[in-house]
Amino acid sequence: MSAMELAEVIQSRGLVIRGDKPNKTVADALRWEVAKGRVLKPGRGRFQAGRMPRSTKSWIRGRARNHYRLAEEFWHREIRHR
Repeated sequence: MSAMELAEVIQSRGLVIRGDKPNKTVADALRWEVAKGRVLKPGRGRFQAGRMPRSTKSWIRGRARNHYRLAEEFWHREIRHR
């Protein structure tokens, strides 16, 4: 998947990527994951899933669920106060 495609998926889920070039922001953020082996970089601007321990996957998914829950609570609070 290209960094641009990944940025589009992220934005389609309602998340905001800061910066003038979302695909560069995503690529820069994935640099750490590439170093850890959790993401592979088969070519310039292209990424694919690497190996990840089950405990890490679980931790990441839990954090993502928590972020979505907090965002939803915030959104509902904002709508009620308008």
